Order: sequence, then C-alpha cells, then structure tokens
Amino acid sequence: MGVQKTGDFLEKGTWILAISLMVLSMAINVAVKGGTEKSDNPQLKEQIDKASKPVAAPSTTPVTLPSAPATQKK
Repeated sequence: MGVQKTGDFLEKGTWILAISLMVLSMAINVAVKGGTEKSDNPQLKEQIDKASKPVAAPSTTPVTLPSAPATQKK
C-alpha cells in the first residue's frame, strides 16, 4: 500500500467507526426510553426522597487554629 492508499483506508475506517457509533448511540437511546416506567418499590421511593432533601449549610463560626509554641532564648 502506498501513502495515498493508506490515507484512503484510514479515512474510510474513520467514517465507518463514526457512523457505527452514531447508529449505536441512537439504538441505545431508543431502547432505554422504553424502560423509564415508575416503580412501586417503597425502598427506592424512600431513597429518592432522602436524596432530594436539601442539606443544611455548615455553620459560619470562625475556625480557631492552635497557636505555635513559643520559643525561649537563653
């Protein structure tokens, strides 16, 4: 294979992979759309409710750092 043939081969391979990826992405999107049914599982509902509750912000009290020990000169 010459330089021109190698470039053609790589270009065709790239196009094939790109088109395959797009087709597979659309197929997965269609397949997943049908699986979004509501569940009657009470544990799952409880976990969703727990996760969606807002969390209180931490207090804004200043943090005090310990002081460094004093060095003594003799």
